[in-house]
Amino acid sequence: MRLLIAGRSMSPTLQVGDVVSLVPLERPPRAGDIVAFGADPIICHRVLLSVPTGRRAGWLLHAGDHFGARVGMTRSESVIGRVELQRDPRPRRLKPGDLLEAGRLLVARVRTRLSHGRKSASAGTRRDDASAP
Repeated sequence: MRLLIAGRSMSPTLQVGDVVSLVPLERPPRAGDIVAFGADPIICHRVLLSVPTGRRAGWLLHAGDHFGARVGMTRSESVIGRVELQRDPRPRRLKPGDLLEAGRLLVARVRTRLSHGRKSASAGTRRDDASAP
C-alpha cells in the first residue's frame, strides 16, 4: 500500500507530497520505527516508546519528527503497518497541480461533512409553518 503524506508533523523526515510504502509488521513496533495507524485520517508517526501491558496488545507513545510535535498514545493493535522510506536519493514527489487537486478534494470532503452536520442539527429544531406567528 502507498500513502501520500499530507501533513507536516513528520518533517523533515517526510515532506508534504512524499509518497511512502506501507509494509506489514513483521514484529511489534519498537522505538525509532515510523508506523501508520488510525483510519480517518491515517497518521504516520515515530514510535518513542512501546509499553507492553501483559496482553498481546500494548500501548505506543508516538510523535512526529517536526519540532514541537505533540506526543500521543495509541494501542499497538491500531497500527496498520510500518512506513518504508524511499531508497531513491531523489524522493518521488507529486507535481504542484496534483497537490492542488488533492487540496480541492479535501475541501470538498470537509464541506460535505459540515453540510451534513448542519442538516442534522437543523432537523431537530424545525418548526411547522402553521405554528409560526
